[in-house]
This record gives sequence, C-alpha cells and structure tokens, in this order.
Amino acid sequence: MIELRPATATDASAAAAFLQRSLGQGSHYARYVCDRWARDRPRGYLLADGGVIHGFFTTTYAQRWANGNAYQACNVHSIAVDPAYRQHTLKLFKAALADRSVGYTCFTASDAAAEVFRFFRFVETPCVRWAVSAASGALATLTALPRLRVYLDAATIARRLPAELATVSTDHRGCAQVLCEVQGQQSLIIAIARGRRLRFGEVLYVSNPSILPQSLAATTLGLAAQLRTPIVSYDSRWLPNAPWFARKLLRRPRHVRAPADWPFDDMLYSELVLRYGRRVDGPEI
Repeated sequence: MIELRPATATDASAAAAFLQRSLGQGSHYARYVCDRWARDRPRGYLLADGGVIHGFFTTTYAQRWANGNAYQACNVHSIAVDPAYRQHTLKLFKAALADRSVGYTCFTASDAAAEVFRFFRFVETPCVRWAVSAASGALATLTALPRLRVYLDAATIARRLPAELATVSTDHRGCAQVLCEVQGQQSLIIAIARGRRLRFGEVLYVSNPSILPQSLAATTLGLAAQLRTPIVSYDSRWLPNAPWFARKLLRRPRHVRAPADWPFDDMLYSELVLRYGRRVDGPEI
C-alpha cells in the first residue's frame, strides 16, 4: 500500500540509506535527516510501499528572527523517487510544500526538480558570484583605515552582536565567520568551504552589505585563513559593482517560495551548512 507521510527519527537510518542508493554515496545524507535546528519539525517526507521507502524529499527546518518577528524557514533538497514510483512525485512535493506560512528555499535543484518547483510557484533567480583571491586582499588589509575593526574569534563575535545576529552566529558555529565594524556599523559574514579539486570559500550570508565594499579585503583574508582556501566567492547582490580583481562565477539558480513579508535573502540554515560546515580545528558540526 502506498504511504505518503512526514519522516520521523525512526525513519532516519532507512531514509539516509535510500538517499545514498539513489543519489550517490556520502555520509552527509545521515546529517541531512537529523535536523539540526528545529527538531520538532519533519526531517523530510517519504513515499513508502509496504514499509519500504521508494521516495524521499528532505526538509531542513529552522525558526528565524528578523526585527523581533519569528519566521518558519525550510530548505528543501536531496529529493529522489524510484523510477517505478515516479507517478507519485507530484504528490510527494505537494505534501512537503503544503504549509503556505513557511518560506521554502532550494539552492541545488536539478533541472528536473527545478521544473517541478516552477509548477509549485517557486521564484527562480540567477546566482552570479564574484570570486576574490585572498592574495588580492593582503596589501589592502595592511593599509586599511584604522577605524575598520575585524573580529574572527567566535566568542568575541557572539558577544559583540545584538541578540538576533548572535543567535545566527551561534547556530552556524561550524562555519567560518568574520565580524567587521566600521563607522558605527557592523556586518556579520558567514562562509563555508567546498569544492574537490580546488577548494574555495562560499559566503552564505552578509548581514550588512552596505559596508562590504570597504571591508572586502579584510573579510576575504579572514575567511580564507579560517577555511584554508585561496579564493572566496560573494553573491553579486552584495557587490553590485564587481571589484576589478574579481572573476565571475555562475552557480545553480535559487528557488524560493515564501510569504510576502519574507525578509531573508541568504543561504543560512540549509543543506550547505549541514554538509560543509566544520569547526576551524576540523571536526564536523
């Protein structure tokens, strides 16, 4: 008998094994189905027949805050359905995306998944990034104005931030973080390292993009040092005027469906953090 339902903790092992079989080997699938931020929410939605999983839609929930208001966020990813059960794919998507009060995001959709997301009224936006080398920031950092302050220590960063940003910092303690302060303004930057042949830093979040151009060199150097990468990439929305020393990168488009008052435009609380987030000294989060 066909069954569509939210996945619970008891389904985690079988769900991870199914994703490994369907999408490729990797220990990250076990992390995906062990929710890190909202443990009372579904770890995903499964399609089962006779108790055996034949489809899984992974959901990573989090409660986010902005301007004193709480929002429910859900990053969706790692979706697979066995060929013999593909006729149930839309039902699986519908079950997983049923709550209209939740802001849904996907940053790694395949072409097939993107087509279904468009059917469910997700907005697709291009993702253009600027790649900045750590070396290009070294000299600029040495000559930076004295009023620029840069903090890399996690405890110091959390202590200097207002409550909402401090929560974001703590929730992403497995990622590289830089706090820049200049002319009475603060900006928290959070990044991960990814890539196989050439590892590079990917910035997931900039709390105050207005001061990024003047703090770019110091930020890049700080992130590169923590991540041990020669290059750090930034979303072009945060740097509308590309630095002369940056190179253009194209990433997979974003897919978002969110309430009208949705205030977030980043890649926090996502599969990218669960897969690539690590402490500076090595252990996974």
